[in-house]
Amino acid sequence: MQEGWVDYLAPQLYWPTTQAAQAYGKLIEWWSSITGGGRYIFAGNYLSKLGTEDKWSLDEFKQEILLSRQYADQGSQGNIFFQIAPLQDNLLGVTDAFKTEFYATPALTPPIAALVDEVPAPPTVTLEGSQATLAHADADSLRAWVVYAQSGQEFVIDRIVPAQTTSIDLSPGTWAISAAGKHNVESAGVLVTVP
Repeated sequence: MQEGWVDYLAPQLYWPTTQAAQAYGKLIEWWSSITGGGRYIFAGNYLSKLGTEDKWSLDEFKQEILLSRQYADQGSQGNIFFQIAPLQDNLLGVTDAFKTEFYATPALTPPIAALVDEVPAPPTVTLEGSQATLAHADADSLRAWVVYAQSGQEFVIDRIVPAQTTSIDLSPGTWAISAAGKHNVESAGVLVTVP
């Protein structure tokens, strides 16, 4: 990471917050302290332990996410959960809790540090009624379209649509649509208003 040879590290922080040795809080603090140059860590969380012992409760995993987010401005940019089965099965309500409390809106992963200055051109958006047709001069370089809805004075992510999608339906309101490159850097948004 110090040499800039990696974009991110994903340390497996497979210990609970309540453990004295290798406590999750101390580990996430240390790993976050070694990031730099726009490079990140994504903490690995041992979700397959959910419900196997008292120390692996749903509240434990919520606490781990909160601790990871506490160091967001130092490079802790997310969590990777091993494995997917508890999420697929909504074990102990984990999927519902995560969606409601932590992951309510779609998001792109952080941009690749070495490519952060490579901003894609904005999309071409043609509006016919409530249908927006999307195009881009370099479509092969894109990952997605990011669709923002105006909410008061702010724009909030409504959805992230694969770049292969050529049209989307919009409800009445003001929208901003950006192009996201494969390196997760977004273009400026194009404003459209559906009457």
